[in-house]
Amino acid sequence: MSALAKPGKLNAAGILMLVSGILQFPTACVMASVSGFVVSFVMGILTIWAGGIGALCGYCSLLVYALWAVGIIEVIAGILILALPKPPRLLLQLVSVAEVLCLFLGGIPAAIAGIINVILSRDPEVVAYLEVSPLPPE
Repeated sequence: MSALAKPGKLNAAGILMLVSGILQFPTACVMASVSGFVVSFVMGILTIWAGGIGALCGYCSLLVYALWAVGIIEVIAGILILALPKPPRLLLQLVSVAEVLCLFLGGIPAAIAGIINVILSRDPEVVAYLEVSPLPPE
C-alpha cells in the first residue's frame, strides 16, 4: 500500500460510525419510552404511601435522550472520517469512547460499534497513516 492511500479500516470505522449514529435515533426513542414508563410506574407503586411522589422520578429517565446527541456526533464524525483525507485521530478515539459509554444508557448497537472502532483505531496501519505528517520532508 502506498503512503497516500487511505486504509480500508479507517473507511470501515467511518461507515460504522455513520450507521451507528443513524441507528441511535430509534434506539433513543424506544429506550426513553420504555424507561420512562417503567421508572414512573415502579416508583409510583413503591411510593404509593407518600402519594405516589416517586412517579416524578420518571423524568430522570429523560437522560436517555443523550443518545440522540451522541448519534448526531457519530453521524458528523462518520462523515468527516469518510470525507477528509486525513481525519484527526483524536476525533476517532473520542467518538469511539462515547459510543462505548452509550452502553450505560441502553445504546447497545452504539456500544458494539464503539468497541469495534476502538479496535480499528488502534490498528498499526491506521495509526501509522494518521501519524504521518501531511507536510513533505524538507
